[in-house]
Amino acid sequence: LLVDAELAVWSPPLAEYVGLPPDDPRSYQGTMNRHLLGGHATELRLEVNNLAGSINSTLGNLSNLQILKLGWNNLTGPIPTTLSNLTNLQALDLSNNDLTGPIPTTLGNLTNLRGLWLCENNLTGPI
Repeated sequence: LLVDAELAVWSPPLAEYVGLPPDDPRSYQGTMNRHLLGGHATELRLEVNNLAGSINSTLGNLSNLQILKLGWNNLTGPIPTTLSNLTNLQALDLSNNDLTGPIPTTLGNLTNLRGLWLCENNLTGPI
């Protein structure tokens, strides 16, 4: 199941998952797709959406995600360690944001991960 932010309807607002205030004009509004809430989504592609704020740690609860693309936004703060819960993840794109702090070592436990894009951030420490 592919969840496309331009087609899905969200509640709570999608903005809460990436740290935007609900009244921000970039916020998506409506009812959360039941497949996403139940963790059935396999792809979440939100790249190049001018999203800002931090990545909400609850994204780590979407256990069936295989592809998570949040690149080319204005996301800030650390990479949540809960993303390491996404054991089915094959592709993780967090590139071209303003993320800070260390790369969680627990991302190394994602044995299905085939693509990892972290460039153009302000991350520190070893890979």
